[in-house]
Amino acid sequence: MQADLVCASRGQAALLSCKERKSRFLLLAKAQSRTAAASGEGLVPRLCEISPDLRKTLTLDNGSEMAGFRGLESATGLRTYFCWPHSPWQRGSNLRRRCSSRQLIG
Repeated sequence: MQADLVCASRGQAALLSCKERKSRFLLLAKAQSRTAAASGEGLVPRLCEISPDLRKTLTLDNGSEMAGFRGLESATGLRTYFCWPHSPWQRGSNLRRRCSSRQLIG
């Protein structure tokens, strides 16, 4: 799976998106703010709802909102990986979905 935080152009609205690459399953969760704590609170319950077969690994960007990745790993059983800085093609599926999601929230 690939995860990212999509922020509205104005205000504090934020949407967490996770996309499974093979099945194209998309999981969305609301984040109350752009902090690591809010990202974890929004993402962990949603990830636990899906089948363990679909949630083996999670690829994140290097943003500060993903600083709580150890808590995410322990709560969900996911193995977490990070992209190289300035390498958005390493999360291509999520990057394409991000553009359309931003239009919905902002």
